[in-house]
Amino acid sequence: MQIFSKKRIEPYVCLLFSFLTVLVLFHESFGTLWQKWMTSGTYAHGFLIPIVSLYLIWLKKDEVASLTVKPTAWGLLPIVACILLWQAGKFAYVLIVQQLSVVTLLIALVYLFLGRKIFQSLWFPLAYLYFCIPFGNFLIEPLQNLTAFITVKALMLSGISVYAEGWNITTSRGSFEVAAACSGIRYLIASIALGIIFAHFAYRTFWRKTLFIGLCIVIPLVGNGIRAYGIIVLAHFTHMKLAIGFDHLIYGWLFFGLIMLSLFWLGNKLRSETEVEVNVPLKKICNESSNAEDSLVVSIDAIKSWILVLGFVGLLAINHSFWGNLNIAPIQQKAFSFELSSADWHPIEKKSIEWLPVFPGADERVLSHFVGRENKEIDLFYARFLSEAEGKELIASNNYFFDSGVWRLAAHKTTQMQFSGKSIRCTEYDIFNRFDRRLIWVWYRVNGIDTHSPIITKILIVFFKLLGNLQPPMVIAVSSGYQYYPEQARAELKEFSTAVNLNIDHG
Repeated sequence: MQIFSKKRIEPYVCLLFSFLTVLVLFHESFGTLWQKWMTSGTYAHGFLIPIVSLYLIWLKKDEVASLTVKPTAWGLLPIVACILLWQAGKFAYVLIVQQLSVVTLLIALVYLFLGRKIFQSLWFPLAYLYFCIPFGNFLIEPLQNLTAFITVKALMLSGISVYAEGWNITTSRGSFEVAAACSGIRYLIASIALGIIFAHFAYRTFWRKTLFIGLCIVIPLVGNGIRAYGIIVLAHFTHMKLAIGFDHLIYGWLFFGLIMLSLFWLGNKLRSETEVEVNVPLKKICNESSNAEDSLVVSIDAIKSWILVLGFVGLLAINHSFWGNLNIAPIQQKAFSFELSSADWHPIEKKSIEWLPVFPGADERVLSHFVGRENKEIDLFYARFLSEAEGKELIASNNYFFDSGVWRLAAHKTTQMQFSGKSIRCTEYDIFNRFDRRLIWVWYRVNGIDTHSPIITKILIVFFKLLGNLQPPMVIAVSSGYQYYPEQARAELKEFSTAVNLNIDHG
């Protein structure tokens, strides 16, 4: 059966035209999706998602053909929201918001031109498109923590002597790190993506679908901890000859394959005898209207479709015109400096640099060294952004508070501190390498507002940029080394922070 009849071809033509328009006008956002799929092993599955979605739509072709195409102007509302959301993401240089907006925009076009009934019929394959968006990096650290916790507990239960510090695990035979690639984020995303399809077709009851999807989340998480445990045990008992190189990745994917087979076997057991999809033949409803009346309805829908195309293109033109002519005031340049209110601290020159944050897009990067009583040494770093553009952002994935090639993270948390006469909440990083251990206190400052949250920082930057009085946003970090106990470094950081004052020229 054809998906559409010749009488109803205009809405589909309009939909295809609008799809192509979106792909052309928002090609940069789609390009970032493509680039992420190409460069990230975690999100390489993104290539397959549109293909799977199209296949799922093809499976619904008979059902769609039996429904009436009914273009609706109400579809312009989500389209307006998508355009505004995309513009906000573009303005704030947040790629995930731009990508979410363009994918939702494509979905909203289906509702606009084909109507509510067809949209409801296709909601699952359309919603499945969201899996092509590279989303979930914020889960990596919690997953690393969970994997390390399960691994250490399992090693202790196995009678293997183990010492753990953050994501770093040491046995009598060697040291291991639960790196980002070992967090299990790849297995989790793949498991959910496959599990949702299985649940959609295998079950009719909501509770069974929810239960199986929940299993697709819990079992891979626990399984990844067991996988890490198995790799360490294998390396331990083979005197570090196996599972320490590329082969441990192969073991990981083989283990994941077993996990998925087990999930599908368990999922099949969850099905009841009534859990079979019943295909009710669609009854053709006799249309008592005349051919002339039917032709009139088709003509009206065709006219409505082209009017909606004009409305959609008009919205895009208004958006481009408004933002293209919007003059955003440049960042106000303010003189900036530190001064010490206590004579106990004074600046020094150091021949070697042990710690240096990485902020490649900053216009100003300054690392200063200070010494206090009893030769206590403190490092103070700040980076300022005198102009924000693509690749020159305070909040970006290529900004780091320590070089991961030199340092390892033992722990991090939020803490309260006094700086320049203000109480500030900052993020504390406890890092170490073979020769040194350090505490770092980090926070952001936007127009005199201090925060440890990257999200709040991004919102503040956009807010003051729209108001036209954004001052150079900056990141500030203070660091102190220690030998055995971090409390010693915390005391030194507190003493130094209370002695520092910021001088900013507000004229």
